Amino acid sequence: MRGLAGMAGPMTDNEKNSRSSKLSFAARLTLAFALVVVMTVLVALGMLSFVFDHDLRTDPLFAIIVAAAIALLLAICIGYLFARRMVRPLNRITSTARAIQEGDLSARTHLRGEDEISRLGEAFDAMAASIEKDRMLERRLTTDVAHELRTPLMAIQATVEAMVDGVYKADEEHLLTVNSEVQRLSRLVDALLRLSRLENRTTPMKEEIVNVGELIGGVVLAHEVLVIDSGLMIHYSAQPNVIVKGDPDMLRQAVANLISNAVRYTPEGGRIAVRVKGGDIMASISVEDTGIGLTRDEAKMVFSRFWRAEGGRNRETGGLGVGLAVVKEIVDRHGGWVQVEGEKGVGATFTIHIPLYDEKRAETREKARVREAQRYARDAQRYARDAQRYAREARQSQRLNKRK
Repeated sequence: MRGLAGMAGPMTDNEKNSRSSKLSFAARLTLAFALVVVMTVLVALGMLSFVFDHDLRTDPLFAIIVAAAIALLLAICIGYLFARRMVRPLNRITSTARAIQEGDLSARTHLRGEDEISRLGEAFDAMAASIEKDRMLERRLTTDVAHELRTPLMAIQATVEAMVDGVYKADEEHLLTVNSEVQRLSRLVDALLRLSRLENRTTPMKEEIVNVGELIGGVVLAHEVLVIDSGLMIHYSAQPNVIVKGDPDMLRQAVANLISNAVRYTPEGGRIAVRVKGGDIMASISVEDTGIGLTRDEAKMVFSRFWRAEGGRNRETGGLGVGLAVVKEIVDRHGGWVQVEGEKGVGATFTIHIPLYDEKRAETREKARVREAQRYARDAQRYARDAQRYAREARQSQRLNKRK
């Protein structure tokens, strides 16, 4: 009933714009000119009839001139109204571009429709949104990096100054302290670089048919030594034939980050369970631990850069607070999402959901793309034929004028 009520309600501005944009821009322009011509002819004939009915037959040339003048004036008015209506979207795009140039990155054209001008407006809005996102990421990255680099830099500076002043000896112990902070900075910069490339879509994404069970099984096997050395147990289970289309290296990195995060926040004697399941349309990869857990408020913050839960046992040498942000970006690029569940003192579960690969659905989408490309090609051919016809008519008109 709610859907029917929505259908029966008044149209929004976007719906009106969409309905008024069913015709292409070229078709609307042609229709406008045709309407102007028809109106001109009809008014001219009407004026001629009016003039002749009022006994002005003695000067038919004057009647024709009057009728033509009135028809021309009417044609100019109608043409101006049509032109003004068709140019209005272009003026909106221009004003939006000026607003963005002046610093208002949130400005949008809000044009919707199927004609060329509306598609231009949508592309312009997408470009503006991308620019705004990049600027926000740049500002946030600058703030986060400045805050995160301050602690190791201050430790290095204090240690070096103490050795210079003679408070500390320049021995192996203090040099190892400086070296560990330098290595931490190096890992942080590398992690930030990977995250920045993922967020800015500069890292190319491979699209391969991936058996998730086999892929994640290799990741678990590679981390088995780390888990055992940390005093933990790990269990892995996977449903057969769970197939997705994506980048195997990115998926491998995402799951590796989740396992490393579970190891870091699970006390000795705990357990980690990795499961792969297939649903109707989504595949799921879950990493469950019996660690320190997290609250609902913490679950909302886990994907923020440089955020760490309290109680991580390897905080000094381990997590940089970037791994889960990398996981989220990877899953986003695969068209999925990450689900977080947990309870304080009990454990946490991170579940990656990504679309299953459906060969029939993929073929259907590919056929739809081919049909769309063919439709655009036919439209382009039709426009080309119309342009050639107009050119021929123009040449014929020029030849006739020369003969006269």
